[in-house]
Parts: sequence; C-alpha cells; structure tokens
Amino acid sequence: MQQAHDDALRHVSDQFPDALASVGVTADEDANAIKAGTDRLSELKRRYDFLDQTYPTWPVEIQSVRRLFATISIPALIPILIPLLTTVFVYLSRLFGSH
Repeated sequence: MQQAHDDALRHVSDQFPDALASVGVTADEDANAIKAGTDRLSELKRRYDFLDQTYPTWPVEIQSVRRLFATISIPALIPILIPLLTTVFVYLSRLFGSH
C-alpha cells in the first residue's frame, strides 16, 4: 500500500518541474499567462496534498485503531478507577475536612 501511495504522489510530483519551467516569468508575458501558470502549480500542489492525506498506506486506519482501543480500554479501566478515586476522595476529605 505504501508503494502505491508513493507511486501516486510521484506521478503528480513529476509534473511539477515541467509546470514550473513553463511558468518562467519574462517581461513579455501577460498577466493571464502568469496567472494560468500559477493556477496550474497551485492545483498540482493541492492534488499532491489531497492524495497524500487521503491515499491509504496501511490496511487499517490509525484513527480506527485508536477509537477501538479507547472503546475497549475505558470500560476495562472503570473498575480500577472507581476504588482509586474513592480512596483519593476519602483522603482529601480527611485532609481538608477535619479542621
């Protein structure tokens, strides 16, 4: 998957030097030609960023794994945290409450 991701990005990045060379600003170019070249470069960068962010590189999305871990671990931690929080609350109430 990483190889396919890199190949897709390479295809876009290989177009960038050609587009950059065609944008070479000279005194005889009009504003519309400069704008068109700049727009093409912007669109290539936008496409590269889009592919980089959305093209999968792993079989499992990391965010999905994090959500799954949180879903599993929070209910498992509740039986441990309730006695601990009760002990802390009792300690603090004795420390600050009996003056």
